[in-house]
Amino acid sequence: SGIVPNEKMTFEELLTASLLTSANDATQQIRNSIDKKYGEPVFIKAMNHKAAFLNLTNTHFSNAMGFDSSENYSSAEDLARLAEYALTNYP
Repeated sequence: SGIVPNEKMTFEELLTASLLTSANDATQQIRNSIDKKYGEPVFIKAMNHKAAFLNLTNTHFSNAMGFDSSENYSSAEDLARLAEYALTNYP
């Protein structure tokens, strides 16, 4: 999305960029901000807890973008379930 260092963006702006344009820099910034706020790496743990909550049994995240690592995986069924949840709960 072309985030510029020291640029001020709201969480909503970053989330919109992440979801609508697959802006990995925005996704990484969300992770960095949340991990910094809690003083420890909690974002990826939260992603995996949410996946378990949604019964995404064939999904695991090892980074905020959900790709570019052999430790990230999912199934078409899990991705469909995740998309349905997102569209239903975050219109």
